[in-house]
Amino acid sequence: MATATTSASACGLAEAIQNQAQHTNWQMAIGLLVKALPDQKLHHAVYMQTMKACAKAAKWQQSLGVMEWIPVQETSICNAAMNACARGHQWAHAVQLLDNFPSSLQPDVVTFNSCIHACEKGSQWQAACNLFETLQFQSYQPTVVTYSSLVSACAAGEQWQQALEFFRDCQALALQTNVILYSAAVTACEKGAQWQQALRTLSDASRQGLKLDVIIGSAAVSACEKAGEWEYARLLLLELREVSTANRVTYNAVLSACEKGEQWQMILAILEEMFQLTISPDSFSYSASTSGCGRCHQWQVAVDLLRHADSMKSLNVIAYSAAVSACEKAKEWQQALALFEESRAQSMEADVVLLSAAISACVSGEKWWLALELFDSSQANLITYSAAISACEKGGQWQKVLQLLLQMQRADIRANTITYNAAISSCREEGQWQRAFLLLEELKLRQLEFDLVSCYAVLAVCQAAAAWAAALQLLTMLQQATLGPGDFVCVASAFQACVAAKRVSESLAFASRLEAEGLRALAVS
Repeated sequence: MATATTSASACGLAEAIQNQAQHTNWQMAIGLLVKALPDQKLHHAVYMQTMKACAKAAKWQQSLGVMEWIPVQETSICNAAMNACARGHQWAHAVQLLDNFPSSLQPDVVTFNSCIHACEKGSQWQAACNLFETLQFQSYQPTVVTYSSLVSACAAGEQWQQALEFFRDCQALALQTNVILYSAAVTACEKGAQWQQALRTLSDASRQGLKLDVIIGSAAVSACEKAGEWEYARLLLLELREVSTANRVTYNAVLSACEKGEQWQMILAILEEMFQLTISPDSFSYSASTSGCGRCHQWQVAVDLLRHADSMKSLNVIAYSAAVSACEKAKEWQQALALFEESRAQSMEADVVLLSAAISACVSGEKWWLALELFDSSQANLITYSAAISACEKGGQWQKVLQLLLQMQRADIRANTITYNAAISSCREEGQWQRAFLLLEELKLRQLEFDLVSCYAVLAVCQAAAAWAAALQLLTMLQQATLGPGDFVCVASAFQACVAAKRVSESLAFASRLEAEGLRALAVS
């Protein structure tokens, strides 16, 4: 009688544990399990359910702890432990479990699949490939699950070619494929920006009778988005709407594709469609849309979208950056600065893009002092420094330009040719031709590209200062360089420097050269 009561109690407790585990109440399941141990013998299924409950909650350590309580191990228990490691992104622990597999047990293909899946989740494509080689060496037959994990692992590791090779191997084995495998293959195409291959894979899935779902559809849309193929992205979205339900991620990918394709009207149509389907645009939606309108010089629309994003509580610094940049490109510098101040009022920390766009707006408005007020050396980089230098150059503030260049050097930020060209041009206002030459020499010493714009900038300073000898010296330096048609401009600048300095013989010599180059009108003038 006592034995029957104990057995009934054990069955009831086991049922209670399994019930809690099935509802993912892992804490309660473990609590009941601790209560049952060590007086009662429980079936392996009870332990298994508890481990699975912990795994679903990403409690891989607790799952491995339950494994330690099991008196007699089974292969299925070890497999469950590896799955728990996979869910917890603990690929190294999964591999360790395989390495320390009980000698009394024999791993099976599920064991390897579980371990490869853990490597996939941990973005360890090489480890996944090594496990696959071991699986083949031990004469196990891979399944579609094996190949799905391999394709996903290689895709996550940006190894799209290897991923597609595994995909083709799976097809060659005539295994029963599924939408998971095809989704992984399309994702691999997306990672490699292989949009045409993604569409072919999608078409193949349809021929196999596999239903297009939001996962594989979104991956294909993203592949088109990366390649800027907005038309195909839009067509895929329409197809996806007919057979499944597109989500915000899918719509955002299409918006991003239209942004790259500068299709601002299509962007507005897609946003309207999202509202009709009660898919609320998020901060990414508005950022991509605002940027797309800005690229098309639709600054008013960009600002309107910014206002709408604010009302939807989906405003972020990226959307502000796009709107400020749109206004800056349209020479609406006052609106750009107003938006910048607005972002500050909302306690948004300006990023490099927003800050450089605001500084560039000051350039458009010829407000170099405002540019310096906005400039923050503590978070500056090449982009913001270049924007600030350009602002000072436009204002003829060569001293400020040199200060900024010095700050860049102290901050170990490497200036580029464009930065130096702007610095050289700033010397023109007060005829600082000697300083312009020094900057040109510094540019060459730093092994930066010595281009036609650099030459013309120095010659323009020489022309303004009537420094004919310096202009001739520079032109002599350039005689062996192949500058193309722009060489005419350099010769003309040197000619004007001689004219300004009233160097008659040199002027006549240059006039002859200009006439020989086909610039008679300029020579006469």
